[in-house]
Amino acid sequence: MMIEGRYLGSKKEEETILAFKTLIEQHLKKQKRLDFYLSELNISKWELERMFADVLGLSPTKFLRNFIVEHITKDLTTTEMPMKALCAQYGFTSASTLTRFVKSTTGMTPSKYRALKYKE
Repeated sequence: MMIEGRYLGSKKEEETILAFKTLIEQHLKKQKRLDFYLSELNISKWELERMFADVLGLSPTKFLRNFIVEHITKDLTTTEMPMKALCAQYGFTSASTLTRFVKSTTGMTPSKYRALKYKE
């Protein structure tokens, strides 16, 4: 099986990584903490990190952050949703918290992503 063009390893690794991705999709807008997903999957942080390193070459935390940021930036470039509404939708306490989250992952602020919408 493949995710994002990469081959997944063993059946257990495949099932675990796909379950992780599915959980993120289900809880995307409220859960940003890896501990929540570890509990839901009933797996240790070490085991999940090993699987991700072996199969995808990145950490589960980075995968989770990238997944969330991908959805936020999509909303920024495809909707007129105000920052306050985006914060509420994705469970951020303030626009500055959301801005730091996006910028630390992508190097760009939400306002720069929003500006991309108007350049196309």
